[in-house]
Amino acid sequence: MSVVAVLVIGIVAIRQSRTNHQANLEARERERTANALHLAMAVDTIAKETSDSIMFAVKGLNSPQKVHDIANGTKYFRRDGVAIHQHSMERVPLYQLTSPNLIRLALNMAGMASQVQDATETILRTRKMLDKEAFDAFFNEMDQMASSADDIARAIHHEVESSKPNNTFSPTAASQVKREPYID
Repeated sequence: MSVVAVLVIGIVAIRQSRTNHQANLEARERERTANALHLAMAVDTIAKETSDSIMFAVKGLNSPQKVHDIANGTKYFRRDGVAIHQHSMERVPLYQLTSPNLIRLALNMAGMASQVQDATETILRTRKMLDKEAFDAFFNEMDQMASSADDIARAIHHEVESSKPNNTFSPTAASQVKREPYID
């Protein structure tokens, strides 16, 4: 074999190796981006459920009588409902999210859930010592927390939707497409 042939084979091998390496890097980046998007969509779902759970807690604790009934066990109320969602939000591997704003919002939602859980346990524990003004202050605080949780959930949803590539399937968008009747 000639020296030229060996050099050509070597150059082709190096080029092929570089091309394969670049293709592998691009594939890993696509996979990382897809995983980050799926995680962001999971955060969106957990945030919505957390907000709904907070709203349920607020509606369940919106009068002194309901608070007393729940504390006495005569009315059902899932005390750990908000805590379950709080723990789900806290277990999200935030370091895998690509948006600093989404990370901040996820932390805010976990903190809001923690505040609601603490307030719920406090009102159920101290209800006998409270007067009407204290109950009113509690109900106003809970309404504000529910409103804030809803705002955070909406902001998370907006952040996730804006991070999706244009070609990502969206059930909401798909349901809004005008469909023509089938013609044979």
